[in-house]
Amino acid sequence: MFVQKTITADVSITAPFENLAQCAYKVLFYPCSGFDLEVPVTLFAPVIDVFWFVDRGYFRPDHWDTSFINMDRPADSISPIFKHADFEYIRCTLIGPAVDDRYSVHLKPCVLTEYYLHKPTGRTIQLKFRRGYGFSAFDKEILKLAVFFHRGDSEGEGGSNNRWYTSRKGRATIWDKLEVGGWIVTDLSLAYDQEAFRIIIDDINDGKIKNVSELLNPAFEFYSRRYNITFTCIGFLGMHYGPTLVFRIDRGDSRSLDKS
Repeated sequence: MFVQKTITADVSITAPFENLAQCAYKVLFYPCSGFDLEVPVTLFAPVIDVFWFVDRGYFRPDHWDTSFINMDRPADSISPIFKHADFEYIRCTLIGPAVDDRYSVHLKPCVLTEYYLHKPTGRTIQLKFRRGYGFSAFDKEILKLAVFFHRGDSEGEGGSNNRWYTSRKGRATIWDKLEVGGWIVTDLSLAYDQEAFRIIIDDINDGKIKNVSELLNPAFEFYSRRYNITFTCIGFLGMHYGPTLVFRIDRGDSRSLDKS
């Protein structure tokens, strides 16, 4: 199940990005990211140090997932990937083979790291583009993270069909690696398995929620007994497959706590 009805974006793009400064691991992870770079990079650059963008189609010439966005080119001839007036490209490093066959199922991982100066803040950030599968990258590359960013994904037609918000048979989950007070950013793609997101999807589709503001004022809160975490909706980052919502994740039942 996914968001099938239109919800009105009656609020501006907003989230308390400065609150992420308290996180020890200022890392953002975005699986099945394609070329959806501008929103995460421009909005989070003031606080996030390392951005992981992972896609099976990166640096695989003529791959159907990435050829139309020019992300299929060899990793040693594609930099700089991100072009924006607020960012100055510095240099890059490459680990792994620059290309892989587009038909291969057993991918050869490759990580292209690009360094940029964020001009408004003077901060240097890293954009890491990894050819490979989302779960594999999450297991091998991520120790802890401040933000899990996931949108525009699907069950088929180039989608991953990965269920990120449920248990993974003994392997680490988002809840194991997300810092206390870290964020989930989602347009509710492939999110129906998570009970908090299922409530929102059902209420949008049933017409109970018509505007984004209804999730922010008052803030939607949900306590998951299964994972012993509280979801609090604290921001909106525009529309994608559905509304791109920001949820702060706290350990335990924090619904009664003062969050000012």
